[in-house]
Amino acid sequence: MKFKMFLFFPVFLYILLNYFCSIATEKASLTEIRFGSDTEKTRLAFDLSKKVSYTICRQGNPDIFIIEFPGTEMKKNIKKIYKPDDNLIEEITFEKTAYDSVITTIKLKYNLPSENYKAFNMENPDRLVFDFYKNFDEKSVTYLSESVIWARIRKGSWKGVISFNVVIADLERENINLKAIQAKDNNKSRETTSSMAQRTGALVAVNGGYYNKDGGPLGLVIIDGILQSPHVAKRPPRTALGVRYDKKILIDRIKAVNDRVISLSGKDWTRVIYAIGAGPNLITDGKINITAKEEELGPGGNDVTRRAGHTALGITKDNKLVLFSVDDRKSKSTESLGMNLTEIAEYLLKLNVTDAINMDGGDSTTMVIEGKLISETYSPERKVANCWSLFDTGNSGIAPASINVNQTGYNNLTYSLDITVTDGAGNPVPDGTGVRINSSYGVPKPSFTVTKNGKASIKFASMKAGAAGLYVTAGTVNQEFNLSFQ
Repeated sequence: MKFKMFLFFPVFLYILLNYFCSIATEKASLTEIRFGSDTEKTRLAFDLSKKVSYTICRQGNPDIFIIEFPGTEMKKNIKKIYKPDDNLIEEITFEKTAYDSVITTIKLKYNLPSENYKAFNMENPDRLVFDFYKNFDEKSVTYLSESVIWARIRKGSWKGVISFNVVIADLERENINLKAIQAKDNNKSRETTSSMAQRTGALVAVNGGYYNKDGGPLGLVIIDGILQSPHVAKRPPRTALGVRYDKKILIDRIKAVNDRVISLSGKDWTRVIYAIGAGPNLITDGKINITAKEEELGPGGNDVTRRAGHTALGITKDNKLVLFSVDDRKSKSTESLGMNLTEIAEYLLKLNVTDAINMDGGDSTTMVIEGKLISETYSPERKVANCWSLFDTGNSGIAPASINVNQTGYNNLTYSLDITVTDGAGNPVPDGTGVRINSSYGVPKPSFTVTKNGKASIKFASMKAGAAGLYVTAGTVNQEFNLSFQ
């Protein structure tokens, strides 16, 4: 009996060891993907049979997150492509590699600030959780001159993201002037706003009014005090913006009779030297007054009331000019929702605008600053009949002109970086100048910041070794810096 037990024990030990070894070497499995969304965040949960180490890489524009689960297999119930019904996530894909790993790719519809997402482990069951926070408010301010300020704004919400540009100029300054510019061949052709701005040396330019299929303007145009185009025939009087010789702004519904502009409200247009008609009216005497129906620019006419890209101009009580453009809902990189006319009017009221007008919109929406196109639509910049151009003859040149990135430290796949932004004279840009950081590889924190004494500092991290392209934007200047994670 003792002899038999002696023989049995090694056999039992062998079986036991093999059992535990098989458990120890058992591959992890991706068993399920779960998705949830509310007004605050979108959550993705990747259920695993056991805890595994993973790597995350963020890249692309819009954002793409690539997750690698090493030594992991996928259960048969995991589909290769998921397209959630969500305003943030475009799609989620899964791929099995030749070296026993699962690659998960999460494509977003637009870029998120680096502070608006986090990844973490949870237990029971073991899972990797991604939280994407939808609400954010980024405001990048650039001082184009002592009299002109430009703000680039991105607002995120559960509905999606809206991106728009606001330029404010002090018309009380002698060096600031607003002029209407026509395409090269006046009433016979069209030209891009960028081309008109570069051709005339404008600091800022936005698209003007509507136009005919043959290229000519559709509505009132006055250049140097001369009527170039009358009001829209066979339509009710529409709104136009006029600039008087003393730089006072008129926003009014008008009609042109025998080369004479007649105001429906009784305003004097005899001393107007520049004017472009479009419509509808947005604000009158500090109150929202959208006249789309009256001008046949709403349902039943040329409907401009929908959420889309729009250009608008307004004037404040203290004679500050506001130029506004919202990126079109089909913009390539931002996936901006666009705005409707009521939303635009409400925002302009917050800027103390007393009178405002809507110009042409959709893919015609254009804002150009220092000769560079900064607004976004889905299609290439569209040629238009005319534009509004802002000139600063006393431009002090304080806008960003150069960006430098200096490495101050590197530890555990994380760079410490100092960013210096200077103007054309090599001086630090004004405090509060916005700086945006994107990357082809790695995570900048923060992804948006502002300068103090011309400087800003960030951390730039990666989960694994590789080369990275760091894209830094301040004002209209965009520079790339190459870094290597070892």
